[in-house]
Amino acid sequence: MMILLRLISLVILELISLSLFRLFYKGIFFTQAIFFLITISILLTLIVLVRVRRNKLSKEISTIWNLVILSALGFSLFFVGVVPTMADRSISVYLLASIDSQKLKADDILLIVGDTYMDKEEMGRRIDEQLSLGNVKVNKGVYVLTGKGKFFNNLDKLMTALYDLNPKYTQGAQ
Repeated sequence: MMILLRLISLVILELISLSLFRLFYKGIFFTQAIFFLITISILLTLIVLVRVRRNKLSKEISTIWNLVILSALGFSLFFVGVVPTMADRSISVYLLASIDSQKLKADDILLIVGDTYMDKEEMGRRIDEQLSLGNVKVNKGVYVLTGKGKFFNNLDKLMTALYDLNPKYTQGAQ
């Protein structure tokens, strides 16, 4: 149980540190995050190695700590690779935001959203995907977000605000 609490604490500390890190290192979010994770993993591993050399940690505990560090970094890499990066560049995020911001009929969405980024066939595939995932439903010929779709849309907006990402995708078609 203690290892799980350490893992959770490390991930939370890491995500807060990543937010602060973005203030000093400008660039593309995903590149920043990868650089940050590599830097943190090296620092944490060095700390564990120094503590082992000074006999402040036994080798068994250092192995556990290294596993905790690797697990936290692996989870963080997954998180950074999926959630904030999606909010920063995903057409599906743009689609959900567009549906949330205006009432779009089936024909309208292909014109308004589809012409902005891709051809109509590709946009149709994205819409079908969101319908099958349960993020969007059709109500009287108009696309609306389901509760699940609203959750993901709000999560994307939170990630955009939290990590100061490009808001273009989470605002949708205007």
